[in-house]
Amino acid sequence: MKLSAQAHKLARQLFDDESRRAAFIQSLSAPRDYQPAILWTGDDDTARAEGAAPFGIEPPLPWQPVFVDRLSSGQRPGQHVLHEQGAFYCLDMSSVFAASVMSGPVSRRSAALRAMSAMFSVPNTP
Repeated sequence: MKLSAQAHKLARQLFDDESRRAAFIQSLSAPRDYQPAILWTGDDDTARAEGAAPFGIEPPLPWQPVFVDRLSSGQRPGQHVLHEQGAFYCLDMSSVFAASVMSGPVSRRSAALRAMSAMFSVPNTP
């Protein structure tokens, strides 16, 4: 992808080092494929324990809640029947991180769901 002169100007303003400017431009022109995540919504882990969700699961990150699975890139969990049944909620790992930071130590899924729900809700306007 060809970037505008403004992107190159911004890179020069942000970074003195040429290699860092090049890395910045590269990240803009060829963005990374971010891994999807699923938050299991119920207190019953039956579907998860039985391996019913046919997804490749990546190893958890140190800050990742135990009821969230980080999936391998390229998977479409939102199209799975368990998603339609409400067994899990689809999100990206940046949302998982933001919710984990905002909610503090989370011991129950319901607390995490409330935190995420509050993050993504639109306030009612009069």
